[in-house]
Amino acid sequence: MNGEEKILSRIGASPRILFPVATEGAADIVSTYGLFRRTLAPEGARPDPPMPTHMEFLIDRSGYLRARWIPGGDRPGWSDIKTLVAEILALNQERAPAAPPDEHVH
Repeated sequence: MNGEEKILSRIGASPRILFPVATEGAADIVSTYGLFRRTLAPEGARPDPPMPTHMEFLIDRSGYLRARWIPGGDRPGWSDIKTLVAEILALNQERAPAAPPDEHVH
């Protein structure tokens, strides 16, 4: 979320990147995902809560954001792999993925 334009050089050549990395429009991407930074902690209720240093998202097959985890707090969250797998299995049990939007949206 800092120095977005330099992310590929920060990742380096090894190990090889086997997944797409979006860099164009990175500042807009960061500010959009930042809208999901609120937490139940007192600072999360502020009008402009602080940006966490790390957030993880679970995005379904249609590209919809379905869950979010920010490390910290009183529960292990996705740092406990069983919790993350349970979230993925619950999402996988849905009969049909949500219909994609008519146009590209975030």
